[in-house]
Amino acid sequence: MQQHMSVKDLVTQSGTSFYWGMRLQPKPQRDAMHALYAFCRVVDDIADGIGDPNQKIIQLDAWQEVIAAMYKQETSHPLTRALAEAHEQFDLPEREFIAILDGCRMDATRQVRMETIDQLYQYVRRVAVSVGILSMQIFGVPENPGPDFATELGTAFQLTNILRDIREDAERDRLYIPLTLLHKHCVPNASLQHMLQHDNLADALCEMEYITRSHYDRSEELLHHLPRKRLRPALIMRSVYRATFDRMAARGWHDNAPLQLGRAHRLWLAIKTALAP
Repeated sequence: MQQHMSVKDLVTQSGTSFYWGMRLQPKPQRDAMHALYAFCRVVDDIADGIGDPNQKIIQLDAWQEVIAAMYKQETSHPLTRALAEAHEQFDLPEREFIAILDGCRMDATRQVRMETIDQLYQYVRRVAVSVGILSMQIFGVPENPGPDFATELGTAFQLTNILRDIREDAERDRLYIPLTLLHKHCVPNASLQHMLQHDNLADALCEMEYITRSHYDRSEELLHHLPRKRLRPALIMRSVYRATFDRMAARGWHDNAPLQLGRAHRLWLAIKTALAP
């Protein structure tokens, strides 16, 4: 387990829109979200690291034991002490931390393939929606429709990541576009290099675009029933993710090179969203 970086270090070095969004929160929520983000970074780094998958699973299992100990009020790890304070204040459900670890286990294997859209949604539920549900709890969002909003927005975020990082993931022998969807568009189940160069891949990604857009749209509908001020950190992230997604869609899916918004653009979106009524 990683112990050499503090929660603050993990967050401030992230360079993400998350950091700027959280600066707007009251200190209790800010500290809790920093601890949650740091936990996600640590376990995600385990799954993404170079090494024996069996050793990765052992490390993730160890973290599950640490989380279990935290809920028994038996914690000495600096990160889980911060999480324990967040749990004490915001009553964070243990099952969502376990879901995050289960998602990391899916990534810890030597090769990642999503056979079906249902398997993809299972993965997304674990690695993204779980984080959203914990965040809603910290933000103090009403029970209904808070979890539904977390589900739609977390799914949109993760699908955006998948579309953005398709080449980078392939370098790690990972493919998150469901094989059934690729088969539907006559992309053969071959080497990743061959699949990424196939003429019909763009058609499959276009369908993924449609699916992703539907989750963004649904999150917008649910937002009308939620307190926007409490959700400003999530809305800042949403503005950056949505702008990235829209730019990829406008570029077209025959070009699947990575795309990132510039720092100035992201900062402008953060400020614009933060100042919105």
